[in-house]
Amino acid sequence: MFSSSALHGQRFQKITLIFLFFLLSIALLITWNTPATGYESSIYRSTPLILWVSLIASVIVGVALVVVSIAKNELYQNPLCKIGLLLVFLCYTICLALFIIRGYHMWCMTGDPASHIGWIKETINTGHIVGTILYPAGHIYSSEIVFLTGLDLVVLHKIVPLVFGLLCVLFMYVLAKTIFVKNSVCLLVTILSCCLVHTWYLRLTPNILANLFLPLVIFLVYKNVQQRTWTWVVPLIITLVLMPVFHPVPTMILAMVFISIGIFAILSSINSRWQIGKLNNFTGGISGIISPFLIMLVWFVFWVSLFSIFNHQILSLYDAIIFGAGDSWISGLTDTASTATAYGYNVIEQIMRNLWSQIILCTISALALPLIIKEYLESRINTSVLSLLLVFIAVIPLSAIFYLFDLAFTPQRLLYAISMFGIFFAAYFLAFFLTDNLKWHFISLDPGIKSLFAVTVIFGLFVGGLLALYPSPYILSSSWQNTQSEVEGLLFSYDHRDVTIPLTGISITPGRFSHALLPPEERATQKLPLYLEDQRVPYRFGYDVNSSVSSIYSCETDIIITQKDKRMYLDVFPEIEGIRYTRQDFDRLSIDPALHFLYSNGEFDYYKINA
Repeated sequence: MFSSSALHGQRFQKITLIFLFFLLSIALLITWNTPATGYESSIYRSTPLILWVSLIASVIVGVALVVVSIAKNELYQNPLCKIGLLLVFLCYTICLALFIIRGYHMWCMTGDPASHIGWIKETINTGHIVGTILYPAGHIYSSEIVFLTGLDLVVLHKIVPLVFGLLCVLFMYVLAKTIFVKNSVCLLVTILSCCLVHTWYLRLTPNILANLFLPLVIFLVYKNVQQRTWTWVVPLIITLVLMPVFHPVPTMILAMVFISIGIFAILSSINSRWQIGKLNNFTGGISGIISPFLIMLVWFVFWVSLFSIFNHQILSLYDAIIFGAGDSWISGLTDTASTATAYGYNVIEQIMRNLWSQIILCTISALALPLIIKEYLESRINTSVLSLLLVFIAVIPLSAIFYLFDLAFTPQRLLYAISMFGIFFAAYFLAFFLTDNLKWHFISLDPGIKSLFAVTVIFGLFVGGLLALYPSPYILSSSWQNTQSEVEGLLFSYDHRDVTIPLTGISITPGRFSHALLPPEERATQKLPLYLEDQRVPYRFGYDVNSSVSSIYSCETDIIITQKDKRMYLDVFPEIEGIRYTRQDFDRLSIDPALHFLYSNGEFDYYKINA
């Protein structure tokens, strides 16, 4: 029988949950009915305050319900903790879908997603993949989704990353159930997976989609190792064939998982009395690990060797190791840091803002390391966790080593692996902290104190992840929003520009946009570079030394100015507005006699410079 106080407590919890679900519903309706009417430098400032209040309150309450139930060992007695978990997952979904709820027309067309949309269109129109794509799996499946659903790619490029982001939480949970025995750890893994700790979520790129798919593949690897039945072998082989053509970087992480498991299996076969290789119900022997690994490795090497980038990358690595030749990612990173410092920005502060989640997860995971080793030495049942820990320990220095080379991908792409593995060990430590009889100066810690600490840590992770989820002035990054007016303006410029006349601007990327908006034949006619780095309009449009922008051009030139250009140095980089582009500079464009006004729709201005 429940006591009177317990019944009152549950009643209060139910009322609180009902209120929060109602508040979230009202906040979503208000947010849906106040869509973006133009370019927004920060989605955080533009979103109604009631949504942020409801999200923060809901996350705190949802996390608290789960954490307190774990601390009091009431997971199975308190059904409301499942509702709390659902509430946290709902908040996670709202955060990922916020740019869709706000009515953003397109997302990150200044980057890779624009090219991927173009390649998907080519796949649909021609019936086969583009021959130069190293990772066509995402394009093939996206094309099939278009055929099956009839959805436009403008809609699909926003929905697909969202769906993968939601499924990733489920994949993390089933993986946790495979390698951990305690249900409390699995629930905390799910909670931490909803804290937006990964670096990238929202862009339609094969790397991001493959990253979010990776936990499911690792789950199949461990299931195959533990049970070795056709139920798991067949889907594992299918995913191992899929991963190299999905993206090579997650495939590298998957190879490290195989190697880690193989190390323990080999040590076990060398000396059975070490009992290292007892991977739960491991029955497959070394061949159960080596066979699927070799299938993936041989297929991966064969596939990437078909492309010229493979040969270039091998030669680049050889020159860097033997002769120390070539550039490296670390040189570009140090140059960026030096430039930022020269302009008065605090580099350490920006690292903390951008990588807050990874730093916290690594710190908590370090605390879990001695616990995992101790439990393994005492009970010898934790080898699956230990093999995953070995990958986590290896991937951190590996990401640092990659900065020493000029690789085809940025070493930052390994941050996902760091945060993914860090979630498991942070959850392991928090579960131990909540359930173990810990003492402080020989005084047992009250479950309420331990719960408060855990809720604070998890909420801090959520806030840090949320603030870095969308580009904003907080992380010194311009929003990836692309308005419909911007798209319409670019279509006008493509239709009416003289392709022999150079094109300039500030942040516009007409070459990238052309991949998403134009067929290949017309792209070839336009002859636009992906970025205007070498053709960007000079700072201040030259008005600091000249009376007209035409003084710095020797021939006719088209110039595109967007609302993003006008807001960038007002909202994101106000400290350097005076040396880049001021409000007065943009105002002078409209009265400059050498500029011929061609088109404007409020978000997109198109001029011709008469030199």
